[in-house]
Amino acid sequence: MINKYLDETDDTELIRAAQEGDKDSFGMIFNKYKTKSYQIAVGLMGNRDDAWDVTQEAFARAWLHIDTFRLHEPFFPWFYQILRRLGLNKLKKNKNHSPVESAPNEKYFSKNSEFDPSVIAERNNRNDIIWKAVHSLSDLHREIIILRHFQELSYKKISETLFISKGTVMSRLYNARKELEKRLKRLKEQEVL
Repeated sequence: MINKYLDETDDTELIRAAQEGDKDSFGMIFNKYKTKSYQIAVGLMGNRDDAWDVTQEAFARAWLHIDTFRLHEPFFPWFYQILRRLGLNKLKKNKNHSPVESAPNEKYFSKNSEFDPSVIAERNNRNDIIWKAVHSLSDLHREIIILRHFQELSYKKISETLFISKGTVMSRLYNARKELEKRLKRLKEQEVL
């Protein structure tokens, strides 16, 4: 599955070559992480166009600053900080950004789904409610929900990606889930009325 945390053991040589100016090596890094980065950006931004802009800008900045990357560390947590900072800054600047769209995550679409329009409509409605609730969370809560439940990162990988302790991941995730549960309940009640 695309969303699994990617193996970074072979990144070192590519990054070393990129630090020496090899654009093709950085292109390989880009190809390796672009889908995952875009999916996370969609989750953070709530809009595919903004997410793609932020993803491209993050890779451009990573290329410009690749010489500051420490080879003994994993690439994605370093890159994620660039992506995250750009995304959150764009959200702050553009408070009236485009409406939340469903994220491109195949996990929420059954492989053996019926083609009955009412089943499809119900599933799409449920997905819309979930994404509205996720995007109504604070930045910290939204981020932790996306990394854990949509990107399926382990607590350890989230800890490495966010540069926080595993205990902080667990605490933040617990609080985010509680808040998400409240917001989902509220949105479902509004749907009924």
